Amino acid sequence: MEKLDNSIRDYDWGSSSAITELLGRTPTGGPEAELWIGSHPGAPSRLRTNGRSLADVLKENPEAMLGSEVLASQPADCVSLPFLMKVLSADAPLSLQVHPDAFQAQAGFELEERQGVPIEAPHRMYKDPRPKPEMILALTPFKALTGFRSAEASIPAWELLRDNSSRESTRMLAQTVIEHLENRDYKAALSYVLSGIEDIAGIVTDAVQIVEDMAARDADALREVDALLPLLPWLESKYPQDAGVLVSLLLNYVELEPGEAVALQAGNIHAYLHGTAIEVMGNSDNVLRCGMTTKYINVDELLSITRFASLEPTWVRPTQEKPGIELYSTDFDEFELIRINGTSTGAVSLRGPACIIALAGNLTVSGSDGSQVQLTRGESAFIPAAAGELSIESDEQAHAYMCATPRARQKPAAAA
Repeated sequence: MEKLDNSIRDYDWGSSSAITELLGRTPTGGPEAELWIGSHPGAPSRLRTNGRSLADVLKENPEAMLGSEVLASQPADCVSLPFLMKVLSADAPLSLQVHPDAFQAQAGFELEERQGVPIEAPHRMYKDPRPKPEMILALTPFKALTGFRSAEASIPAWELLRDNSSRESTRMLAQTVIEHLENRDYKAALSYVLSGIEDIAGIVTDAVQIVEDMAARDADALREVDALLPLLPWLESKYPQDAGVLVSLLLNYVELEPGEAVALQAGNIHAYLHGTAIEVMGNSDNVLRCGMTTKYINVDELLSITRFASLEPTWVRPTQEKPGIELYSTDFDEFELIRINGTSTGAVSLRGPACIIALAGNLTVSGSDGSQVQLTRGESAFIPAAAGELSIESDEQAHAYMCATPRARQKPAAAA
């Protein structure tokens, strides 16, 4: 077991203080969006003892580090953790985005490799050949958009815009979207908002003005039409005249309380809006964007991998493994998340490697191989598969998260 030093990504939507306050770190002075814990080449963790990249360490003794089952599930030329864990803090909305499935990621990566697109190029879409299923677990009240909501839930907001605008282009866009939704054609609705009309900047401004005027007259009535409508002025203040502001009206709006989690499958269009959370995902940085971003947008590619169906949020409910230890499990093969909350003395069985971060208190993780690591607030560690069954001891103030390979299943061996 090795303690880790981890990189913070300074994306412009990040909070300047939330991660440092949570972990007791020194502020960088800029936005701090994501702390990455894992072996992804974009920002691999490093061993605290000698500064070596975790990505390199895994390759030196892959079976001991990853375990035979995880190793067999990966292509012969890929030795990495199957998951990536992050501490994420959003002070502004993230981009509206979609992640590819395994087939789409492999095909997209290979195509851009053949085309000679540099990995770090701003317009590079597929940075690795892996899918990126993910789960977000709130540490603070957390707001997000996830998946297309039902047409019935979405149409009233568009009717309000249509019926309260003096602008012909606004009325036309709203009516066209309504017709697509009535036909359950989510692809046509999304495509039209993103690229089907020239006056989109003016329409966004007009829509926000309609919402602000109605909120001033009767805020409760506005929320009764659609709880998403009051968000439009805030979204537009962060991304002025951006079509993504209107795309939000097609999506489910969720508010998570601390400890609540949702899973997001490949093809699920989503955007995290505000709050601090633990995010776990497949070990990938493949993101296709269509709005509310300063980064590269490719609407056609995003449309090619999006799931165009009404998708209710996939809530992930924890199950108690032992006192103080809870498991958040999904259908994904890449990861599961274990929460350690308060006093605990118990064993946890792993089938592969794990990464752990402590947010408060003190805990000790011991392996059946005799290895051990002690963690306090802000510290993280890598736990190799060779550690075997783990014994966890934590104090009353302990609050920690461990990302690991799911124990009940594993992908079949990949072709070499």
